[in-house]
Amino acid sequence: MKKVIALFLVVTVFVSLLLGSYVVKVEAKTVKVTKVTLNHKDVYLYPASLTYKLKATVYPKNATNKKVVWYSSNKKIATVSSTGLVTFKTIGTITITVKTKDGNKTAKCRINMWRAD
Repeated sequence: MKKVIALFLVVTVFVSLLLGSYVVKVEAKTVKVTKVTLNHKDVYLYPASLTYKLKATVYPKNATNKKVVWYSSNKKIATVSSTGLVTFKTIGTITITVKTKDGNKTAKCRINMWRAD
């Protein structure tokens, strides 16, 4: 009986060591960005509205990297923050572009800040 127990313990230890040495590596599937859109394509503002918030939507909804970068076509007229908040400095027309970091997809919105004379 002692030999059976000893053999069982040896086999148990051997199997534990054997199974313990295997590491299961699970790689997350990367979901690429297919497009980005903005909530508006053309906007007309009056000087009383010195800021305007744009919203970018990245597709597909389960994309791995949804980070975007914002650009203003003319920083002398208006700037855009990392959250899509456009702040006007003067009257004029600009184009705001949002670009995804994954896939370089872009969307644009033309914004006119004008004065009714």
